Amino acid sequence: MKLIFAVAGILFLAVISAIFIIPSEAATQCSSYTSEAGCESTDCTWCDRCSGKDINNYGADRCVDNNLQCTYSCSKICGADCTADNDCNANLTDTTCFYAGLCGGCSCTYQSASCPQNGTLTGTDNQVCYYGARYCTSSGCSISSCALRVGQICDPVDGCIQCEDCTGDEFIINKKCAGNDILGSQITYSCGGTNGGQCNVTRTEVLVEKCRNGCQDAKCNDELCNIDGVNTNCNQYDGYYGETYCKGNDVYKGYHDYSCESNECTYINIETKLQPCNECQNGRCYDPGAAVIVNVTESPDEDQPLPILPNITQLPNTIAGGRVYNGVLFGSNDIRINANGRSGEVRFKVIRSNGLGTLTIEQERHAVFRTRNTGNFTVSFSGSLRMYTTGSGWLFFVPAVYDIGTIAVSYD
Repeated sequence: MKLIFAVAGILFLAVISAIFIIPSEAATQCSSYTSEAGCESTDCTWCDRCSGKDINNYGADRCVDNNLQCTYSCSKICGADCTADNDCNANLTDTTCFYAGLCGGCSCTYQSASCPQNGTLTGTDNQVCYYGARYCTSSGCSISSCALRVGQICDPVDGCIQCEDCTGDEFIINKKCAGNDILGSQITYSCGGTNGGQCNVTRTEVLVEKCRNGCQDAKCNDELCNIDGVNTNCNQYDGYYGETYCKGNDVYKGYHDYSCESNECTYINIETKLQPCNECQNGRCYDPGAAVIVNVTESPDEDQPLPILPNITQLPNTIAGGRVYNGVLFGSNDIRINANGRSGEVRFKVIRSNGLGTLTIEQERHAVFRTRNTGNFTVSFSGSLRMYTTGSGWLFFVPAVYDIGTIAVSYD
């Protein structure tokens, strides 16, 4: 009996093989061709790896049964600028910020805004000075400016600074490509002595640098990088990345300087000072002299900032919110509220959290508030406070995170 069942099983498998294997061999017949000439000599279709800026669904040249089996999508390997909106990073040219990029048809489209280079003077009698690092955000250009007064010059880094003797102070601004050269405007200051100490300024176009591999966006191109058969200028990826952060009392951000190495675009991160502050918290300047109207019946809403009343008090009435986090591999960040011995209450909104730690507020090293929830909260205080989160525990590969909106402070 066992022998009969065994023979029947073998016959059944043979029938199944006859039904399914033979058509499979017919289906793989086209894919056996490895050249376009051989493929098209039959009824098969040759599917090129790249069609314009699109790549086929196989990622390689392939012979297929018919053209319906060859579909395409955007690919940087084939020269596409983008495959999704997040590939369209904000970027700067000589004096223009391109931002809010959208990916369509394998290329990025942007909104644009004027973005003067640091050291640029504009306005009536050149009295507006642009200075500090400039960069594009999701909403446009970010650069500091100030109004020059008598006896001041426009320093590209520090802005409007006093100058007793301007002679010898000169800067290169408005760099631009001219063929394979980089030209710029040399700004030279001098004191005439007949205008009440006001410094005179002259502009002269000068050669800044000659480029061996051409020029783009006022920078010399690196040697083109061969990435998967596509020549790529890695300089196009230069720019500011990540979040702003505090270093001492100044705001910093990482600038990625790309170059070609081993046929890959690699970068070095350059810490760049964006803005000097009297005090820095959570990557933003914090002005302890700012005061606001505090309505005790409403909770603060980051979308509806409270109106500013200048010169009411020197104690903080608003504190910049930000991200509070803690993780073994990520370090930690907290928010501190210096009350100078006074008492009152703070009101804030927890916008979002991953719930891995406990948001805690300490007063004199004693916890006075704890939560793992989002929403609006009010906490009374008598003295300075520290807001932080506990760590993420055994989930060491991800930090505990709480995003805090503007903190409103009212004093007794």
